[in-house]
Amino acid sequence: MVPTILALDFDGVLCNGLLEYFQTAWRTYCQIWKPGSQTPPENLAPSFYRLRPVIQIGWEMPILIHALILGISEDEILQDWSTVSQSIVNSETLDRTDIAKQLDTIRDKWITTDLDGWLSLHQFYPGVIERLEQILSTNTTQVYIVSTKEGRFIKQLLLQQGIKLPQDRIIGKESKRPKHQTLRQLIETFPGEA
Repeated sequence: MVPTILALDFDGVLCNGLLEYFQTAWRTYCQIWKPGSQTPPENLAPSFYRLRPVIQIGWEMPILIHALILGISEDEILQDWSTVSQSIVNSETLDRTDIAKQLDTIRDKWITTDLDGWLSLHQFYPGVIERLEQILSTNTTQVYIVSTKEGRFIKQLLLQQGIKLPQDRIIGKESKRPKHQTLRQLIETFPGEA
């Protein structure tokens, strides 16, 4: 049975955005903490990549970098990221909304000034674009992208590959709700189809 509704995550399912995540997180970290060097320590990116699954919302990425710079172990981060991140936010009197705005502003500026460079840090997994095109060409399945990334960034990456999804089918961070709530809403909107 072919589903009539197909909801897919973006990062880690359709596209590998780890390189961009790290670069954006590092740039945001530098803006907040102003380290002596704008070059990240050699072992930082591999640790960040391993720990990326703990990130629930984008603003946490520079916090993760700060935790690693502070010497908090990968094990501690993996076991209790919520406490680690909250402790950093509290001790540094940070505002999540401000961090999120800084992160998005850095992305926006990067996209505006070096779109090709930004896009090049995202790699769609092999066969994903072709399969997505096949599904979309049948007109029998409505495809939704559900992500914590801003929908406009996803749209730009898909357009680069020739994929045009209606804006209401890309449900990103701007929806201001967790993925599980979005999925529930889709199931309620399309009962028996998802």
